[in-house]
Amino acid sequence: MPPSLLALAVLVLMSLLTAGIFVWDKRRARSGGRRVPEARLLLFALLGGAPGAYWAMRTVRHKTKHLRFRLLVPLLALAQFALLGWLAARDLQSS
Repeated sequence: MPPSLLALAVLVLMSLLTAGIFVWDKRRARSGGRRVPEARLLLFALLGGAPGAYWAMRTVRHKTKHLRFRLLVPLLALAQFALLGWLAARDLQSS
């Protein structure tokens, strides 16, 4: 399996997982339940879930008032897409 395909799979799976966690945390925030720590949300974004985190932030308006999230999540998403693009270009060169 080419590295870019593996990276794409990780990005998609982690984004789905991270988006789900953000949505779940938003629901818990509204109902007064136990919350997911912010550091854990950012860790999931860092580990490949930034596109999903960004989607969830925009869709359910979660963590949009926190400067740390407004800055880090889009930057992480851009970096993850850039890495994916670099791996895809490298795969094309080697084939």
